[in-house]
Amino acid sequence: MKNLLVIFLVLISINVFAGINSDNGTIKKIWIHESYNAVVVTFSEAIKNPESCEAASAYVVEFDGDDQGQRIYSALLAASMSGREVSFWINGCTTEKYWDKTYPMIKSINVYFD
Repeated sequence: MKNLLVIFLVLISINVFAGINSDNGTIKKIWIHESYNAVVVTFSEAIKNPESCEAASAYVVEFDGDDQGQRIYSALLAASMSGREVSFWINGCTTEKYWDKTYPMIKSINVYFD
């Protein structure tokens, strides 16, 4: 019974920390489409897709009613305009489909200043 509890706790912790950090790189394109409540970001490094979303050609920031998406968008613009390297915390797939597919979601951003 004790071993079963340990296995259960390990499996739960794996699901809680399913996200992953992207590599450090630069933003290649920020795209806002009139039909979507989101920002699409192409990146200089390989797109990581830890949740096996349907597409992995870009990252997406969804604006879901809280301020987090706006803060990430502001940081994306600042980093892009200044040419700074960034990395992202990627976790989950988009809740909406964009071009009929889900994409890896940016949950946070790091902007590097040297």
